[in-house]
This record gives sequence, C-alpha cells and structure tokens, in this order.
Amino acid sequence: MLIISLFLSQAFFASNAIAQSRLPDIPPDIPYVLVDAATNEVLAQNRLHERWHPASLTKLMTAYVTFRAIEFGEITAGSPVTMTSAATKAPPSKMGYKKGTQLRFDMALRILIVKSANDVAVALAESLAGNVEAFVTRMNLEAKRLGLENTQFTNANGLHSKSQYVSARDMVILSSAIWNEFPQYRSIFETPTIQTSKRKYTSYNLLLERFDGTTGMKTGFVCASGYNIVASVERGGRRLVAVILGANSQTERAEVAARLFLKGFS
Repeated sequence: MLIISLFLSQAFFASNAIAQSRLPDIPPDIPYVLVDAATNEVLAQNRLHERWHPASLTKLMTAYVTFRAIEFGEITAGSPVTMTSAATKAPPSKMGYKKGTQLRFDMALRILIVKSANDVAVALAESLAGNVEAFVTRMNLEAKRLGLENTQFTNANGLHSKSQYVSARDMVILSSAIWNEFPQYRSIFETPTIQTSKRKYTSYNLLLERFDGTTGMKTGFVCASGYNIVASVERGGRRLVAVILGANSQTERAEVAARLFLKGFS
C-alpha cells in the first residue's frame, strides 16, 4: 500500500515552451494533485480526497487487473479477446469491431489506452473474467488491496454511473502501482498514435509529443465528470505525476497539468 505524505511546495513556475500567458497562475477550483513519484511528496493539491466520476480513467484499473492476470499466468499477452454481442453495443468511443472479431490482449490494451475504446473494454473484461460483473468484482478487490479509500467501480470502461467514483489521491496510487509493478507496459501509456488497417487513432492526451518528458498515462471524459487526466512527466531523472479532475475542456486539463508540472520541476 502506498503511503502518501502531504507537503506543499512554495516554488513558483519556471518558463517552458508553453507560453506562460496561456497558463493560469492559479488552477481552477477542481480536484487536482501533483506528486513526486520517487518520494510520494505532494507538491500541490486541491480537494484531494473528493469523490469524482472517473470517466475513462476507469480503464487504468481495467489495465491493471489485466496486467496482474498476465503476471499470474491466467492469460498471456497473446491470448484472444473476443468481441461479444454486449461489447459491440457499447457506445462511443469505440472501434466498431464486428461480433466474433478477435484481438490479442496486448493489442486490446493498447487500443484501450490510446483510443479509449469502450467496446474493447467490455470484450476484454468478458474474455478475462467471463462477464463484466465478475471483472468489476476484481477491479474493486484490487482497489481495496491498494488502499484506494474513495474509489468504487461499476463497469470496465468508465461509462457514467452514479455509483462509480474515484479521488485524485486514489488515482495517484493506482498509477504508481501500474508504473512500478509493470514497467514492461509503460510504453503503452506513452503511445501517441495507433494504426489499424483502416485508419490512425491519436491519443486524447495533448501533453504527448507537446510537453517535454511526458510519459503518459490516461484521459477521460463524460458530461458528469468533465475532462480528467492522469499524467506522468519525467525530466532530469525525476518523475512527477499529476491528476486533474473536472476541467472544462481537453485544452484546459492539459494546460492545468502543464502548469502543475512546471511548478513541480522548478
């Protein structure tokens, strides 16, 4: 279990390629946190423990459960993920695969993170656990084991449910578990695009390829949650993690994250 100690940094923001005039001096009054990944020191935070709708940040736990299943030999990276009838009915964002289409688990995970495909999340959950309900039980057991105090999952893809919630603090812990326990999968979270036979899909994480040192991890949006992000940036051998929940736009969540990272690295 990750123990996070709370400290506040007084450092001001340094200059960066993103113009300072575009970044607000004070982030909006939404839940956020910035943490030094090596020391677990909290450098900045607001409404740290508040419960919030995760949207597709849920897929971080979907990935974590799958990584553990591979680690313990329940499946392999090459085991099949089969698109079921239930999976094909998932609303967008989705890949639109036909019923019976099969993917490898490692490819399904990459699509899950980069494209944030809801249909692939359902298919992955059913292929691993037999049905979504059983998979969600695993998600909540892992949340409890990791010490996520304000987190509860009801589905594997992040589609809105009043009973599904996370906190900024809990998302830092989950992202740290993924990063530290499964370094072999880090490249999935920093992948900016994926190419299928029909088209190219680009990550919704605007920091990738735009903000120096960005190494992932996941974004999310539904109307009830606003624009969420868990982001990781490494510079000079130091890695910081930021979580922003409830931004007003895709651009705002990236700019708030950038502002926090500039503060942390300075």
